[in-house]
Amino acid sequence: MVSLCGLAIVGSMSAGKIRRGIFSALCGLTLKMIGMQASTGMPRFTWGTTLLLSGIDTVPAIIGLFALAEMISQAVILIQEKAVEERMGLEHERNGLAVLRKTFSFRHGFGTTLWKSTFMGTIIGILPGTGGTIAAFIAYGDARRTSKHPERFGKGAEDGIIAAESANNAAVGGSMVPMLGLGIPGSTNAAIMMGALTVHGLIPGYQLFSETPEVAYGFLFGMLLTVVFMLMIGVFGIPLFSLILKVKMEYIIPVVVACSLLGAYSSRNSMADVLFACIFALIGFVFHKFDIPCAPMLLGLILGGLIENYFIKTAMLARAVGNSIPVFILQRPMCIIILLLCGYLIYSNAKDGIKTSQIKKEIGKEGTI
Repeated sequence: MVSLCGLAIVGSMSAGKIRRGIFSALCGLTLKMIGMQASTGMPRFTWGTTLLLSGIDTVPAIIGLFALAEMISQAVILIQEKAVEERMGLEHERNGLAVLRKTFSFRHGFGTTLWKSTFMGTIIGILPGTGGTIAAFIAYGDARRTSKHPERFGKGAEDGIIAAESANNAAVGGSMVPMLGLGIPGSTNAAIMMGALTVHGLIPGYQLFSETPEVAYGFLFGMLLTVVFMLMIGVFGIPLFSLILKVKMEYIIPVVVACSLLGAYSSRNSMADVLFACIFALIGFVFHKFDIPCAPMLLGLILGGLIENYFIKTAMLARAVGNSIPVFILQRPMCIIILLLCGYLIYSNAKDGIKTSQIKKEIGKEGTI
């Protein structure tokens, strides 16, 4: 139910194009079915090739849809000799302390977005199997839904960046909660840390706090120091980071393409992932041409596996107690609460989608005049 609730934010990620966003999400859910079925081990949609048996990883999909597809679009723009700068009335701030004050400012609405997204990221990070990617998408969708200028999202809106990054960072600390408290890794990084503890003879869980408290609390204080150091690097590094804006796109494109392909290969040390990244780059470029959002497809890829696996477990539990799946779900108050929340998200996203469409029409009329 939590995964379905996350899928309900597709409307807020579609920039007023609800039908196209749903189509993109359905494409992602369909692509996630490729590979070995988890419960039966039967291959699906592999077309007789071994490259598809392990399914499609989200890393090459992200790299292809967003990094490589954007580089293709920028290369086409350069070939056509068109300007690529969009001002939107926003200034690039180079004073790190000024950026920090503006980020925490409630006058601009950024402070509310920051703390709300941080809380959402922490809660989502605590849920095993979710991680920062889902937290970032959900926080971004909520920020867009509650923003006074949703038409700026997707073009560098500051509150969108704050929402996604604060939720992503908060999910890192949240994923440590089930690992340290229950011995259940909440993310890939937490699983790696859990493996390191196991190698040294330490068992993650409540016993870690009672038997070796120095290790458990060392994690907590280490995470706190990490936040402090990252804050210092961000504040004092902004004058250097902003210099990237002066680099010409002719130099950026080949470097980004090379690093993206290297990242796609290093995710599973497979050339198949490089091929998948290139295929998703073409898909992302075509989607961009037809004005179809790519973010819902990625959300479908991320949540598709979770939805299928937990649906199968729910069906088995319902069969064991002799109930149908709807009755089995509705017998649980928490599921009813999540269903109501899911319905509210769908309603509010549809309402905000209509509002965004009206704003775009008004902007178009003003431009025509």
